[in-house]
Amino acid sequence: MKHKAILLSSVSAVAASTAAVGGAYAQMPAVTGYTYSVQGSAIFSPGPSNESLDEDASNKISDGFGVVVQDHPGDVGYAGAATFGVEFNGGWDATFGLSANEFVTNTGSVTASSSVSFSGISGGMSTVEAHSVETEKTVFGFETADAEIGFTPVMTDGFNVRIFGGVRVLHFHSSDDFSGTGTESSSFTGGGSTFSRSATETFDDNFSSDFLGAGPRIGISASKRFDGSNFGISGSLAAAAIFGQQTDASSSSSSITFTSSFNGSTSTSAGPHGSHKTSSTYSKTVFDLQAQAGIDYYLTDTSKLTVGYQIEELTNVGEGVNSNVNKTIQGAFVKVSGSFN
Repeated sequence: MKHKAILLSSVSAVAASTAAVGGAYAQMPAVTGYTYSVQGSAIFSPGPSNESLDEDASNKISDGFGVVVQDHPGDVGYAGAATFGVEFNGGWDATFGLSANEFVTNTGSVTASSSVSFSGISGGMSTVEAHSVETEKTVFGFETADAEIGFTPVMTDGFNVRIFGGVRVLHFHSSDDFSGTGTESSSFTGGGSTFSRSATETFDDNFSSDFLGAGPRIGISASKRFDGSNFGISGSLAAAAIFGQQTDASSSSSSITFTSSFNGSTSTSAGPHGSHKTSSTYSKTVFDLQAQAGIDYYLTDTSKLTVGYQIEELTNVGEGVNSNVNKTIQGAFVKVSGSFN
């Protein structure tokens, strides 16, 4: 009987343990469905205002100096994004997303020219000329990866709100290449002789940045389907603080060539030239603010097509720990999203 009592006690303990484990599993969130979205965008970012040549260059010739400036048209590019989520009972979900945003190479140029002629000694003619062409090429792009937990409370009248929080990984890269050629020349004709001398300078300055970081991200999204219609509206707001490291690299090179000519005989000589490279790595914080709104067309009760407009602000993307350079990205988007079991 004693052994039987011990056996019955052990069986009861095992049964109690099994019931407790089963209850724990029963309380775990159950998967109720899956969500997805795929988005494509045409994006642009306003360019800087007009630029002109260095004032020192314009002061070299006081009269007849004309400057022609080509404005930076701003950056244009394309973007794509996709998300996949798992829905649990109780209105919870876990969602993962990726995006890539790339601007095409933007080129701006500054051109200056001047020519001054005057009578010289013995009735000769002297001419002083200056020509300069400077070109700037900029490239910018960034990618993100998100992991977030969302909660959708029960709402009525076709109105849905989702509150989410998680982690965003951000990588951006930029480069700015500034190159140019400038020529100053002078010539004299008179007394049966012709003399000319010119100096041509070429330079190429390049600066690039590469940032990688991660940080918390929170946001809210909402949608409303109009009663008795396939149309609706939706929008979202999100903000992230990204902590990471940025590496800046710069390089420059320049050279000067002198050319002289006397009565058809020409000689060329090299002037000062040189090059150097530098790089630095440091920690910094970047803020990422996003907003979008659109009009929805419900293809089915569980899928929709959205056409809308979005804007995103990346702060502190310039050189240095605390730069004043921000990047505003905006444009129209088309998105297909939905859910399935």
